Amino acid sequence: MYGGLGGLPATARAMSGTWALGTAYAEGGFKGRAWYYDFIGFARMAYADGSYTFRTGSGLDPFVAAQYVRERAGAGSTLAQSQAKLFGVAGSKVGSRAWGADVGVHIPHGGFDLSWNRIARRDGAVGDGGLVSPYTAGWASDPLYTTSMIRGLVEQGPGRAWKARFVYGLLDERLQLAAAYAKYDTARSGRSHDVYFDTAYNFDGRLQGLSLRNRWERSIGGIGLNPGNRPFVYDRVMIAYRF
Repeated sequence: MYGGLGGLPATARAMSGTWALGTAYAEGGFKGRAWYYDFIGFARMAYADGSYTFRTGSGLDPFVAAQYVRERAGAGSTLAQSQAKLFGVAGSKVGSRAWGADVGVHIPHGGFDLSWNRIARRDGAVGDGGLVSPYTAGWASDPLYTTSMIRGLVEQGPGRAWKARFVYGLLDERLQLAAAYAKYDTARSGRSHDVYFDTAYNFDGRLQGLSLRNRWERSIGGIGLNPGNRPFVYDRVMIAYRF
């Protein structure tokens, strides 16, 4: 259910499925999207984000973005009824709110941005207000701005995070480089920070469609996040071919 972060007692009823409804809109420098999820019998989530890019014509285009997540379910939720624990905390209801902001600038062939997120702590809620996100937890694939390759606030619980990132393209954009630094301060997992580097090369000619990528991240700190609470290095090599 939680990608290794929590579990359901054997007496809990099975999940009946999920449905989602979403929309996206773009006009000029604005891009926005909104989603509604129903994890049937567990939680309901509403999510929205939007960004605006100021096109200056100078090659330096600043942008701003914001996001908001609201999740809830009453005492009838399977999580509340079964007293399932998320981050070691059961609750009488599901209730979570998250905010985020991102500011930066697009430059020729790349860009830089600084982002922030917060998940509010909520007494009496499952996981002290942590986000119930069964399809992203453990995969770090959620859309929060500050999520790292290994994990983010969804995996660490309520708290604050910020992240600085730089990306740049070389060799007609075939070589893509990225570097980032993220810091987390959470109620249940303590403080941690991640350093991240990403190198990807997209071939052309007869090998067009083939890409090689190496993602490297080092995580330091956090309560119970790494074995023995020691620094943890994850090196992920990815080979893909688009037909």
